[in-house]
Amino acid sequence: LDGCVADALNVTLRHCVLAGGAQLRIGGLSESTARLMPHALVNMTNVTSLEGTVVLHGAMPPHSSVLLANSRLRATVDGSQYVPTTPGHAGLRCGPALVLDGVRLLSTRFVMTRSTLVCGGFFCAAILVERGLGANLSSVFYMDNCVVMSRTYVMYALASDLHVSGGSVFSIQNSSWSAPSIEYHEGAFLFKDVAVDGGSVLQIVSSTFRLSFAMLITNTLTMSGGSWLVHRNNEFRTAYVLYVADENGVAFRDRSVWSILHNNFKYGSYSSTHAQMTSKWSPPSDSHPIIYGVCNEARGSPVTDYGGDLNIGTPVTALDCGACAMDAV
Repeated sequence: LDGCVADALNVTLRHCVLAGGAQLRIGGLSESTARLMPHALVNMTNVTSLEGTVVLHGAMPPHSSVLLANSRLRATVDGSQYVPTTPGHAGLRCGPALVLDGVRLLSTRFVMTRSTLVCGGFFCAAILVERGLGANLSSVFYMDNCVVMSRTYVMYALASDLHVSGGSVFSIQNSSWSAPSIEYHEGAFLFKDVAVDGGSVLQIVSSTFRLSFAMLITNTLTMSGGSWLVHRNNEFRTAYVLYVADENGVAFRDRSVWSILHNNFKYGSYSSTHAQMTSKWSPPSDSHPIIYGVCNEARGSPVTDYGGDLNIGTPVTALDCGACAMDAV
């Protein structure tokens, strides 16, 4: 790895090339040990991967920073040498360009920016998640100004949950995702369960999604503790933006808010109809969704009926374009 310098708590990678199934592994710690360690700085810029895999593992010490910038990572199912370590999945080959294995962010910034991730081959996943992905203690996970292209999945989690807590932010912004498979239950972003709590934010902003079945597939989506789900200024070409498999699997509690602002819902490759915001759902009895809809379009026309137009099975507070409402934004 030409131009790479590393010490115990600082890793800098510049102008590095991974090829022929090579793996770049950056190991973290157990969460209990990570809390006792000084911060770490991981800086990866201008990294090129041709059938290689970047693997991040474990918890980062508090106040750490991980940056992947100006890089191009490409892998295929046939060329990648990565073998999943999740029990029962060792035989799975999905050609990931980036693996997040048990990654836990504790007051940590994780930023992917100005980078391209490409995955080729049947059942490929550009980003593979194992043993869960968590952001806690005011952490941030940003994918900003990135292009991700995959035959099947953009981010595929093996029996893993996404948990955003403690005032943290998980953000996909200014990015383009493409996964053109036309198969049922294939799409971009697949987790077992998704939970956002403690005043945290899960946001999808200013991005374009050309997908097959769904942008997010999960068994349950739970927003609690005054947290926020935001879809703003996106273009969706997919069957569903949110596909939640469990009946009554979407819950908004403790005055958590869902904002759906300035989105354009178009036709995707899986369905002959325009994108639906959700698979049909009714909130459980202890859930009281606060949902705002502002200036959205479906098939080029303004959305006025969020149940009929976008398949949202609970009342939405619809505001006119240009209306100012602090609670909605």
